[in-house]
Amino acid sequence: MAIEYQPLYILSSGMLLQQRKLDVITNNLANADTPAFKRDLLLASLWETPGGQRIQDTDPQNPTNNFLYPVVERVFTDLSQGAIRQTGNPLDLAIEGRGFFAVRRGQEVFYTRKGNLRLDSEGFLVNELGYRVLDSNLNEIRLEGQPTFGVDGSVFVNGQQVATLGIFDLQNPQKAG
Repeated sequence: MAIEYQPLYILSSGMLLQQRKLDVITNNLANADTPAFKRDLLLASLWETPGGQRIQDTDPQNPTNNFLYPVVERVFTDLSQGAIRQTGNPLDLAIEGRGFFAVRRGQEVFYTRKGNLRLDSEGFLVNELGYRVLDSNLNEIRLEGQPTFGVDGSVFVNGQQVATLGIFDLQNPQKAG
């Protein structure tokens, strides 16, 4: 790239970084009230362009004569614990600390921290999208009666333990979609 165009590229990379920051912030604000939403964070760094041209005297802050330009390194999800709210629904669950519920749609298994659960017409424990909640062995949980839950994920019907919620600790979780 010609030296005279480098400042233009540097300025445009700064604009692209600011646009990406706005995208991340806008998404975080739009979903702030969504249960179990995890905000995204943006990591940026400065890169050097080799062979920059000095216009004035030697700059002690830039002895290599390189131009610096910002680059988005990555956008990542902040998985820290959010606030737990009482909903009044006995089937709304929350995980305190690490872990994800496992749910199945067809043959695909997904992991979520969103615990807005209900019983479907066949008695399966499902999330708000109708995905079936899985136990610790990745089996669907079908219940004959109104369940209650223990703090360890135990599922009880009429005082008898009938299942244990599958709560899984993922090493490198990624957002679906």
